[in-house]
Amino acid sequence: MRRILLLLILAGCTGDVEKKALLLLQKNRPMEAILLLEGSDSPKALWLRAKIYFKIDHPTDALKALKKLIKKDPSYKGKVVSLLYEEAEKLRRRGRKEASCRLFSEILSLDPTHDLGKNFIYLASWYYDREKYDMAIPLFEKGLYIEPENVDARVKLAYAYWRLGKKEEALHVVESGITRKMEWQLLYLKGKFSFEIAMDLIKEGKGEDAMIYLQKTIATGLPEVYQDDAFFYLGEIYLSKGKYKEAKVCMRKVIELNPFTRGRKIVREAEKVLETIEKMEGG
Repeated sequence: MRRILLLLILAGCTGDVEKKALLLLQKNRPMEAILLLEGSDSPKALWLRAKIYFKIDHPTDALKALKKLIKKDPSYKGKVVSLLYEEAEKLRRRGRKEASCRLFSEILSLDPTHDLGKNFIYLASWYYDREKYDMAIPLFEKGLYIEPENVDARVKLAYAYWRLGKKEEALHVVESGITRKMEWQLLYLKGKFSFEIAMDLIKEGKGEDAMIYLQKTIATGLPEVYQDDAFFYLGEIYLSKGKYKEAKVCMRKVIELNPFTRGRKIVREAEKVLETIEKMEGG
């Protein structure tokens, strides 16, 4: 308690109200000190009130007092940001994600250039879990600049873009994270996103544009469930372009990938395409 009092005194709390509040704190009566301070809106009283609220684990009330303080006296901004970061770190270490992220968020609201370090990803994940993807994206990007090999953060960033309909950006995030380690999660998403982008293009009648994405899915070999579909659609595009040799290779691959399920619709369709090509070439 003596250490707390010393810090508060050093903070400049020298008014009558503040002095009485300090005496109450010395007697371990923080709630009475807060009630006393609520009768004053001076910057020093608000500062002291916020610190007491943090001490008794009322971060929401502390934040309200600090917001009021900044509005009343903007010169406190630097001190407030430092205090918020210190308290946010304490809450994070105690597993209080909701409370700590609210403080980290307020820090960036007061100072958008503040460096949260590894806490950028921590805060981004909080926004991501709340489906606030537009808020999460810039924080993930800053965090990945610091931790480029954080696969979990990269996956979440990719999905954040994807869920906002920014599919090309999502694919780029995944591809830029694939290194020599060849993380299977990123490879899986590369194949998945590429295939789904290809399907969108095919529906729009842009088969030729879809080819590169189907080829990416095939090159990754993932997801396995999409491989025969990717070969089939690529084969159809080759067929439409009159490239029968390439089309046959794709359709044979569809059949090869389904050795025990020859009755599947996609296999029957591939066999029909092969028969059609044989007739065309024979004729």
